[in-house]
Amino acid sequence: MESGIYTLKDAEYFALDIPSSSTTKVFLTRTNAHAAHERENPTDSDAFTLGALVHALVLTPHTVDTDFIRVGKVDRRTTAGKAEWESAVKRAALASARIVSDDQFTLASAMASAVMTFPAWVRLSEMISHREVAIIGNIGGTPSKSKVDGASDDFTIIVDLKTCQSAAPREFARACAQFQYAYQAAFYRAVAGSIGKTVRDFVFVCVEKEPPHCVAVYRLADRAIDEAEKLIIPAVRRWGLVKQGSTEGYPTFIQDLDLPEWAYEKKETP
Repeated sequence: MESGIYTLKDAEYFALDIPSSSTTKVFLTRTNAHAAHERENPTDSDAFTLGALVHALVLTPHTVDTDFIRVGKVDRRTTAGKAEWESAVKRAALASARIVSDDQFTLASAMASAVMTFPAWVRLSEMISHREVAIIGNIGGTPSKSKVDGASDDFTIIVDLKTCQSAAPREFARACAQFQYAYQAAFYRAVAGSIGKTVRDFVFVCVEKEPPHCVAVYRLADRAIDEAEKLIIPAVRRWGLVKQGSTEGYPTFIQDLDLPEWAYEKKETP
């Protein structure tokens, strides 16, 4: 696929066998063996499905009826329940859709409503011209991809919608570090830059999964993105090695191991 901006269904996007932020960030903390296992055993969790539904309700509500199949409580222990579930699975496969329960739909709807009525989102949404688009570009000579939730017309602003346990500043900053969100932002910026788009602001719209589904909006610090950008080329190169068959794990020799510094901090005796 040539470099550019496309509207692709998730199944089409995931089928593109080129590196993305999600398929390369594994190299920041884990081995080629872990990456190879993930490559051969892709998963689609309930949390991922919930997030996808919230995204659709907020960003592309016209796709909800086609991209999601809603089912009530199904007792798959019964003959009728098994038949109903198998029917839903077949319909989902034919339509490249996801199956969601009534409970998931209710929760996602409440979260989406909280986002859409939040003042900062209302202002942001007026600036967004691109919603759920794929950017196909090039990083270090390797075709690469990013799936962008929202962007301004010239891509100077990219918006990423996150479902989270806590949208509090300190807690979400911790989540950014834990889940490598700065690396994601850097990867998006790099892919966009490769097709002539200059990203200046990367904005997170965070909505909590638990009621009352509080929302917060943050602009990620340039420093965080700049530091993460240094990690991209090595990660993309390792992705190429895994694609070629590398399954290297941890070193096979005996290594020295010490405790982290905090373990040596003096503690007062009670």
